[in-house]
Amino acid sequence: MLKPLNRIKAGSWIFIVLILTIYACDEKPPLNNRVVARVGDYELTDHQLDSLMGAKFYSNKIKNELIRQWIEKQMVYSEAVENNVLESEDYKFVIGNSEKELAAALHLKVILGDRLNQISERELKEYFDERKSDFRLNSEAFSFYSAEFYDKQDAINFRKDALNDWQNALTAHEQKIAVKYETGFDYDFNIEPVPLLRVLNELYINEVSVILNLKPRLFTVVQLKDKFTKGDIPSFESVKSQIRKRLEIQTKKDIYKEYIDKLYSKYEVEINEVN
Repeated sequence: MLKPLNRIKAGSWIFIVLILTIYACDEKPPLNNRVVARVGDYELTDHQLDSLMGAKFYSNKIKNELIRQWIEKQMVYSEAVENNVLESEDYKFVIGNSEKELAAALHLKVILGDRLNQISERELKEYFDERKSDFRLNSEAFSFYSAEFYDKQDAINFRKDALNDWQNALTAHEQKIAVKYETGFDYDFNIEPVPLLRVLNELYINEVSVILNLKPRLFTVVQLKDKFTKGDIPSFESVKSQIRKRLEIQTKKDIYKEYIDKLYSKYEVEINEVN
């Protein structure tokens, strides 16, 4: 049995076990839901893999790495089951708290979800118009796209199409792209690696770069969309994603406070003085 002092350290590991337990449920997947990995009686399906990846796009190489990580964690979980870790008091203590936190988080996600999706383009524009000075740049900045490839020929083929239309090239070569990036704007001091900043400084607006070796075993192509100098106020489109994040954070705070106030009136809450 784990010692009580180890409860906090064990918490993060046992929380992983909780997630694995959820993914390793006994329900049979739909017939059209292919099993991509199996450890004993536990299966990882296409649908579950998509859930692990979230909304991000990953290359097959990265997908295979995620599958490998799932297999390793599942094997460790199976060992934990075999060694009766799930019957220990420490496991029950941490898993109880984890279940409460997970349930509360999922519940809040449902409550917040609809309200966040209701933030309109008009609200974003009004926020920008009322606070334009807040977005005045205190350093140089760049707006650019980038696409990274494991294979140099893939990068060459992509660049040929990107010279005509970057977005169409993204669609045409989607399965070959390892990582893609699009930014409203990034401050120069946040752009890494440093050679990328040098390239952006040398490009003209809408120019597509040559094939770059900015990272080990990766071939990168970038397109400069815009440059901003210190003191500029970027366009609404350039900062729209930032405005949305600001409004979402504020909306979350407002909704949470409103919801908690309702709960205080619903439940009988007692707080005793702590010495």
